[in-house]
Amino acid sequence: CKKIGEILLCKRKHVFGRHVTCETVCEHHSLSRFHAAVTFHSAGGVYMIDLDSSHGTHVNTTRLTPWVPTLLVEGSSIRFGGSTRVYMLRRPECNDLPDSLLDSNKLCNGKRASKSLPSSYP
Repeated sequence: CKKIGEILLCKRKHVFGRHVTCETVCEHHSLSRFHAAVTFHSAGGVYMIDLDSSHGTHVNTTRLTPWVPTLLVEGSSIRFGGSTRVYMLRRPECNDLPDSLLDSNKLCNGKRASKSLPSSYP
């Protein structure tokens, strides 16, 4: 298993799919144009929603039911359709965040301080 990149989830809703308007455009032929979305609940949870994709979305080894939000936890593995690419959910370190996020979301109290985020971070 090799790390090939990171995706910073900066919006309240982050859509994965083949369509050019998705936040993360995936080229695998088995993915739907609008395949799945990660959403942030105001109470702090992070959820994956399959957008009624043709070939499904898996969190860990479970295929998601379309339109039913599934809670993600740090370390959750996510796979879309027939792609072998696996996405892992992890909290970013404060030093990994751009200044604009530190200021606008008040993560890490607006500064690059420690390697862990406040417990209130989703």
